[in-house]
Amino acid sequence: TWWSRDIRPWWRDIDYLGHVTAASYASIYEEVFGGFMVEVWQEPEPSYVVADLSISYLREIRMADVPLTVHAHVDEYGESTISATMVIVGSDAAPRSIARARYVSWDRDGRGRRAMTQAQLDGLAAASRR
Repeated sequence: TWWSRDIRPWWRDIDYLGHVTAASYASIYEEVFGGFMVEVWQEPEPSYVVADLSISYLREIRMADVPLTVHAHVDEYGESTISATMVIVGSDAAPRSIARARYVSWDRDGRGRRAMTQAQLDGLAAASRR
């Protein structure tokens, strides 16, 4: 039931200590979850926002550890929220970071939370069964 994507950090993600800077982890998770949502909702620009993101840093990520694989899993979802767990692993398959996130489906016109459509809920249900 895990969805995965390989990524390579950008040069700007590496700090003066030679590893991915802590601020870049959130961007990595956002990029990967966005790709997941495009596939699951079958929408080119899925409308959701990050409500909560908690990142645990397990081991540093250096350029020697790429390509990285980020795994994403939907833990639960409701009318307008999605809870997910994501894990970044290095080329050696050892975990580097774990994130737990809560997302909220977003009404672009009303500028707030909205209920997901049945098609979106069905996409999440199918992704949860993989």
